[in-house]
Amino acid sequence: MIPTLIGAVTVLVGLWLLFRRSPLDLLCAVMALGVLEGSAALILTAIGSSSIPPGRVMLAFLILSCLHRFKDDAQIVGRAAADNGWLILFCVYGFISAFFLPRIFAGQMDVVPMRSVGLRHLLDAFPLRFTPQNITTGVYLIGTALAALCSYLAVFRAKSLSPIVTAAIWISAVHAVTGVLGVALRGTPWDLVVDFFRNGSYSQLSQATEDFVRMGGLMPEPSNFARFGLAWFILCFELWLRHIRPTATGLTAALMGLVLVASTSSTAYVGLAGYALLIAVRMAFAPAYLRVDKLVIMAFVAIAGVIAFSVILSLMPDAAHAFEKMLRQMTMEKADSASGQQRAFWAKQGIDAFILSYGLGIGAGSFRSSSLLMAILGSMGVVGIVSFLAYVARLLRPVRQPAARPDASGEIVDIANSVGWAAVASLIPALAIQPSPDPGMEFACFAGIAIGLKARAVSTQLAAIPLVGNFVSPPRAPAAPAPTGWRHVSK
Repeated sequence: MIPTLIGAVTVLVGLWLLFRRSPLDLLCAVMALGVLEGSAALILTAIGSSSIPPGRVMLAFLILSCLHRFKDDAQIVGRAAADNGWLILFCVYGFISAFFLPRIFAGQMDVVPMRSVGLRHLLDAFPLRFTPQNITTGVYLIGTALAALCSYLAVFRAKSLSPIVTAAIWISAVHAVTGVLGVALRGTPWDLVVDFFRNGSYSQLSQATEDFVRMGGLMPEPSNFARFGLAWFILCFELWLRHIRPTATGLTAALMGLVLVASTSSTAYVGLAGYALLIAVRMAFAPAYLRVDKLVIMAFVAIAGVIAFSVILSLMPDAAHAFEKMLRQMTMEKADSASGQQRAFWAKQGIDAFILSYGLGIGAGSFRSSSLLMAILGSMGVVGIVSFLAYVARLLRPVRQPAARPDASGEIVDIANSVGWAAVASLIPALAIQPSPDPGMEFACFAGIAIGLKARAVSTQLAAIPLVGNFVSPPRAPAAPAPTGWRHVSK
């Protein structure tokens, strides 16, 4: 195990937060360090020079904080485990499968391994065998389950939920700014800063299409930049829709949205299109939560954006032609490209592995996919796909606003719904690019926060209703005033 300078700083910050701050502050730090996904805090030479990013190291401090805070409260820990039971089943089965199933089905099919070293052509494959990537993926899955549990615990008894909103604003802003700087300052000393943070043993890619440089920020590649940015854009946008610090969340969502559009990433375009469709469906079936002023602002921004974009392209015909060619290559012609054919081949491995293993899967981390669902299907079989879809369904379970809508309970429900929709919508690009069955830290943290806040909102509402025996009784009418005056005296 080789620590890096980034890892040393992460440990020092984690120790300070552990002894001086709450679990919620540590949770925000875990999510914030997702910006450094291309960095390595630790390099494990024993299992093939695998890199541990800073966010995973900070997760260890979050776990310690939750263990200390809830060591004498088994009831809330048990409730957190029950509410996240489907995800725990998913991750535990994935961990077990990573160690046993590759050995059981070794040599029975050819696969593209997670770390594709030595490929001779786009459709090259190797006999299935147990590799260090099985260990890495299995451990990451356990980390995903623990992240969801700790996120649930961190928010269930937090005194204030303001740090979540503040973290969403700052994380989105920093991610957007680093993406813009990576393009605007390309070829300057800023590249040295980017190279310092991109020290992980991943495939660090810098891509350009025609005259357009694709945004990568501090991420390993543009698709990772777009996937991470999309998740935080959706969260800020959902918070703005519910009028939670609307000025800050609205401006941040607008900035992140513009950066995603300018990123020239097909992942960003697929994610934005999928989220727009999701918003349209929600507007059709559940329009009550949308305020009229929000709809007016959305329409105005969309029209202004189209007009501005059209004017820019009309004044710069060469740039318009180059942009049109780039957009066509990134979308309509993607499937016919070499990259598109390779990704289709990777995704098809999931179906082949599912059939070969009779629905058991061939083990998490055994092959490289290009779709989250195909990765789960081929790696973890029936147990994995059923448990994961059941958890997503659990995540979408709505919580009604309290009838009287107290300020505290209303804010809890609004933030819970915002984070819950961000967790689900963040899976949209993963359906097209995810190489691993691990849904990721962002999804786990968002899901744990959403389910924890929903449970907290229900507890808050029930606590305000009097109980008669084991049954909930409706609030009673106020008692009639006691008689006064001559009638009281006569008695």
